[in-house]
Amino acid sequence: MDFVTLFLLIVPLITLYVRTPASIALSVDAWASLSGVVGTALLFSLAVWLAFSWHVKRARRRAEQSGEDLVIRIGRFNQGFAVGLAALYFAHVHMFRLKGAFERLFFSSELFLVSDLLLLLPFLLPFLGFKVMVGRTLMRMRGLPAPLLPEWKRQARTVAVMLFPQLVYLNAYRFLTSGVPVVAEWLERNPLMGFALAGTLMFLLFVLSPYYIGLLFDREALGSFKGGEGLPPLLEQLARKASVDLSRVHVWLTRERRVANAAVSGLVPGHRTVFVTDHLIRSLPQQEVVAVVAHEVGHARFHHLAFNFLLAIFSSAFVMVGLSLIIEQLETQEQLALAVVLLEAVYLLTVFSLMARRFERQADLFAAWAVGSPLVVASSLLRLALVNQVSTKRGSLTHPSILSRVRRLEGVAGLPGERWGRLLRRAAWENAAIAVVLVVLFAASLILVDSIPS
Repeated sequence: MDFVTLFLLIVPLITLYVRTPASIALSVDAWASLSGVVGTALLFSLAVWLAFSWHVKRARRRAEQSGEDLVIRIGRFNQGFAVGLAALYFAHVHMFRLKGAFERLFFSSELFLVSDLLLLLPFLLPFLGFKVMVGRTLMRMRGLPAPLLPEWKRQARTVAVMLFPQLVYLNAYRFLTSGVPVVAEWLERNPLMGFALAGTLMFLLFVLSPYYIGLLFDREALGSFKGGEGLPPLLEQLARKASVDLSRVHVWLTRERRVANAAVSGLVPGHRTVFVTDHLIRSLPQQEVVAVVAHEVGHARFHHLAFNFLLAIFSSAFVMVGLSLIIEQLETQEQLALAVVLLEAVYLLTVFSLMARRFERQADLFAAWAVGSPLVVASSLLRLALVNQVSTKRGSLTHPSILSRVRRLEGVAGLPGERWGRLLRRAAWENAAIAVVLVVLFAASLILVDSIPS
């Protein structure tokens, strides 16, 4: 699941947890509100299914005529659908007071995880249905079997693992800040401690990420994976050169989906895990597989995982400062909720996107040093694009285009050994400087928000 779609999946959560004041009268009856959102979601899903079927046929014809990448066109439609569905959900929750109606209809307390899950169903079911359609279409385009039931199970497990930790986090924070009198009183006297509490809960989420991400797929240890017998000695050499622990390398079993990819997860080194897909191991030469793993190791060595935690914390300060500057123009709860979502989107498209792309280039640089050849890393990137049938010319929110990364690697090929050391140290010092700036801006934003009269 791409990062943009993941963000759009979290938008309903943001929408759900921006509190609607209890004093506001419901504009419609509770049952009417609930049936309205379900009916609209079903009609929207039917319209999207018809539009998607027409879009795929039209995209195939255009791709045959112009040579345009069909996968990219379907990907754009996929993201457009998620945006539209998130906007529809936002409208129902806030414009039709669905959250207040639902709470009055079923519960008297604010803290009910089951209530939140039921509220999300009108969004999640169309979302799942569409993801299944897209997944099966893309598999057929690659000439792969696309059975319906396994795709439903895979998409449902992905959404559950992505959303459930967020729901637990938000409910835990809401419970501690409003359901525990001692904590609620303490936070009322020390409002900035709310950031500390939120940061502590988020830290636990980042620490535990390797374990709940591991629930996304079937996996096995690299040492027991048939086809990867020659990799452990090569990875041991990489671990010694990079001074990292590579004892937790798991093979992600994509089986018939044939996805070639790798990832690293875990804020704490002792609980950090590298995931490598089975199709990557079978599709790339072992030297290039090591280069892909070295790229993930680069993320750990440059502390990009800790940076992501810092960026996640800083996003809350960004939103709070933005709200403090426009709060006088916000007249309704709907405008407040919309401002929160839009500020989060601006943050992701600017600060987070710039940093994420920078991290990818740094990880490429580290991998080139670790395997001793920028051209091997460049070759692994091009082969990954070929195996996964993705465009080399188009980047994403978090990744520069593969062609731009390859050109950069080719530009540093042939540099003497001492220059590599200076490049890596310079990147590390720049990251440290950026981290200091973020911490200072975060502290300044808290002071600014705290000084504004409520």
